[in-house]
Amino acid sequence: MTYKQKCPVSVIGIVFFALLFASCGGLYNKTTMSPEEALRSRVITYWDARVNDSPEKAYELLDPDARKATNLASYMRRTSHSSILSYKIHDINVDLKRNEGTVRVEHSFRIRPGTIPINIPDALNHTADDLWVLVDGQWYKSYSPPALNSINLPIRQPENRKK
Repeated sequence: MTYKQKCPVSVIGIVFFALLFASCGGLYNKTTMSPEEALRSRVITYWDARVNDSPEKAYELLDPDARKATNLASYMRRTSHSSILSYKIHDINVDLKRNEGTVRVEHSFRIRPGTIPINIPDALNHTADDLWVLVDGQWYKSYSPPALNSINLPIRQPENRKK
């Protein structure tokens, strides 16, 4: 091989190894992330999906047991009543002995028109502690669908009932 024939082969080899090392560097950084950083990354991905109205992406971040118990269509029905406008992560606590993390998240949301009989035009704010679980080295949001007995509805007495 002449010098002119070897030069392109050498350049291709150098580019190949540069790309290989760059990708390995990305893997190294991901595996050396602290548990809190890894959890924060997943929390951001989840809430970004909610803000961007991407329930499919948010659903993928639910804990595997929750996904077995609740299908995507059901999850979408339960989360479609409001649109998330923004969020802010306040605090992250990780308990590796229990494979759990708690994340305090404040989010601003708007109830979609027609969801309830009155119109609430202003955004509402809510702060809650989200529970996350570590499954096979990956963080997932704990989710259980709301139960009817957890909703405080006013008790209405029939008008013709004697007291």
